Amino acid sequence: MELGHVGTATMAGMVFSLCVSILFPIVLVILVHKKTHAAVGTFFIGAAAFFIFAMTLEQVLHRIVFTLCGDTLSGNIWLYGLYGGLAAGLFEEAGRYIAMSRFMKRRLDLPNALMYGVGHGGIEAILIEGLPSGSNLLPSVLINNGGIE
Repeated sequence: MELGHVGTATMAGMVFSLCVSILFPIVLVILVHKKTHAAVGTFFIGAAAFFIFAMTLEQVLHRIVFTLCGDTLSGNIWLYGLYGGLAAGLFEEAGRYIAMSRFMKRRLDLPNALMYGVGHGGIEAILIEGLPSGSNLLPSVLINNGGIE
């Protein structure tokens, strides 16, 4: 591989990741709705719960904890892993509990729980894999076309 060039396989992988992480949740929403007649609104409840609790509130906790004792956590991989797992579990489960107990009271059945999960996992796939793949693809194209040195 020469300098200043992004390989075709690398770019194909980025395109594949981008397509799968965005299209797969959309296809799942359609399939789950057609097969189970679950309310599409529960997809958006799941997506909102993930965004609010995992991407917003959990990040606030991380800022506080790493400001207070970041060196201790960074220096110990076991403590760092334990903290990360507990924080993710706490916020995601709290989000599920609040979303289902407050916004899905009348729709707490298997089809709607499945649709909620598609929303929760779908927005996670889009935000954590789809957007970074897309933002990596653009500079890769520019590098290959000589737009960036």
